Amino acid sequence: MRVFASASLVTLFLAPPASAQGAADFDSARALYRQGLELRAAGDLTGSLERLRAAQTLAMTPVTTLEVGRGLMLVGKLVDAREALLAVSRLPRHPDESAKATAAREEAAQLAQSLAGRIPTVTFRFAGEPPDALELDTSPVAAAAWLVPRALDPGHHVVTATRGAGSETTAFDVSEGQRVDVAVRVPAGPVATQAAEGPPVAPVARVAQDPLFPPTGRHGLGPLVWLGLGVAGAGVVTGAVAGGVTLDKAGTLKRLCPSGACPPGERGDLATAQTAGLVSTIAFSVAGGGAVLAVAAWIASSPPGAHAAALRPCVFGAQSGVCGAF
Repeated sequence: MRVFASASLVTLFLAPPASAQGAADFDSARALYRQGLELRAAGDLTGSLERLRAAQTLAMTPVTTLEVGRGLMLVGKLVDAREALLAVSRLPRHPDESAKATAAREEAAQLAQSLAGRIPTVTFRFAGEPPDALELDTSPVAAAAWLVPRALDPGHHVVTATRGAGSETTAFDVSEGQRVDVAVRVPAGPVATQAAEGPPVAPVARVAQDPLFPPTGRHGLGPLVWLGLGVAGAGVVTGAVAGGVTLDKAGTLKRLCPSGACPPGERGDLATAQTAGLVSTIAFSVAGGGAVLAVAAWIASSPPGAHAAALRPCVFGAQSGVCGAF
């Protein structure tokens, strides 16, 4: 392992700052970079990585990024280390870039390539239906990533599968360069009962009923139907009787009043004939109204959808009539 602890080498990785604030940040980055290399030489790899990351935050150059990647390698974070080393090649090149920065780019590319074969992978296997969610070492894993091998660091790992309110954990270990398949334990889900019970049944729509037209079943007749039939029958009978009287009197008066002028003795029969005719007309009109009421009540009391048309008696102030939908 090469350690660059010399202050003269440290100054080679930074371009001249553009402002006073930038100059202060660059000075802090140099100090942090130097401390990071010194801690690494002393064996404090965690402290070293912390200082180097801070230096990279203040001055993201090929040199600082290379050393962050190297520090991640030394603590066993191979996946993050390779990503940091690949990031060096994506940093923009400055026209006055130092030779040390150019060398850092080349070294980072070589280290990233060497890590490709050292990083282990895991492929998740499920017996039966997959879980609702999956976590690897407390980090969620997207469902699309379950289908392919997943890169991870060497060491001990725990995968957690969740389904509904239940969860199961599966622990495994993996070494550098190893390719493993892990049979993930998945909690049992709720027992499916839909197939046994059959398809769902749609709820039956409830139709509001008019109190004047209560449902009476398929063949029953409501009270308004009988009322309408009674009125119609009475009207027909009354109209027929009154009509008969009118016809009888009309025949008699026709013989006694050939010229249209009746003698005084027959004026009573004439009045009777006129009255009977009026009663007959009114009675037949009432019979028609009763018939309409009976039909409307029968349609309204039938099951919903049994008829294409619906009639109901309506009252509008001092007027009345029949309302219908067709």
